[in-house]
Amino acid sequence: LRPQAACFCSASYRVDPNAEQTDLHAAWASLAAYDSEAMGGRLKRMAGGAVTKLNDVGYKLTTTFIVPGGTAKSFDGTREVQEEDVAYLFFREADGRGILSFRGSDTAQDLEHVRSAKKISMYGHVLHAGVAAGEFFPLVQKMKAADFKDMKTLAVTGHSLGGGCATMLAVLMNDPKDPLDFGESRKFVDELYGFGATPVFHNSEFETPNADWEDYGDSRNAGGFFKGAIYRTMAEQDGEEVQDQAFRLINEFHFPKTNLVSLRAKTPPSVLMSSAVKGKPGWRHVVQETPVAKNLMPLHSPLNYVNWLGDTATSCGFSVSENE
Repeated sequence: LRPQAACFCSASYRVDPNAEQTDLHAAWASLAAYDSEAMGGRLKRMAGGAVTKLNDVGYKLTTTFIVPGGTAKSFDGTREVQEEDVAYLFFREADGRGILSFRGSDTAQDLEHVRSAKKISMYGHVLHAGVAAGEFFPLVQKMKAADFKDMKTLAVTGHSLGGGCATMLAVLMNDPKDPLDFGESRKFVDELYGFGATPVFHNSEFETPNADWEDYGDSRNAGGFFKGAIYRTMAEQDGEEVQDQAFRLINEFHFPKTNLVSLRAKTPPSVLMSSAVKGKPGWRHVVQETPVAKNLMPLHSPLNYVNWLGDTATSCGFSVSENE
């Protein structure tokens, strides 16, 4: 596939207008995780509004996972703030649906971790060291299988650093080897939504599949992809279309197998399908070849991901192609 080969959702999907916009709910949850003192101001208020929207469709915040980290510089480097790594678990009792949302970068320390090119061997993978060891590991130690026992469906999500943590949790939770030591009764991840996510799996690993499906040969997903998507914002800059800079802060890392959704301010989302062929990662080269914005902000803002998804959110299930 070439970048221009992406097809608009309205032309390619059988969209049920009555179906829930589960990706939009995930986007709200990713924004809700930014309710930190470190962010302050408008973004914190918008995070509170996202919680209200989730409440309106039946979700309640049931569990908060927190790792205190002392003091650090704020995201813009102008003041001292309290550093905390956080994940929120929302649950809807009516249908047993849960959303686990990881907070993105809200301090300069988080940004330093994300921009580090160091790698580390953990959990049977070669991973982004700043995210895996500096952010994910302390937080996942706070979680246990019982936290998810009532959930019939579990979606994981996050923006930026939080999206990187979400992809890591999805891959590791579904690994038959159980590298997180959650036990045989653990709830597997059903859906993955990463918004402006940090790629965390090193390219020495040719592809990173949903091992739950692939290793067990489940006919619903023989290609080993995750239901859901990685989402990137796109904009025109100096006569060419560019993507969120977060997608190529470090070029040596990639995303697990899932779909890629491109969001723009005034047009419907466009989608590149995950490859359904074992051993073929699909659209990774598209991300590597697409120019990036000159600056991280404003294109990377979590508000863009929520607002541009908005009413045009894909409310259908993603299908896949057997072709690259």
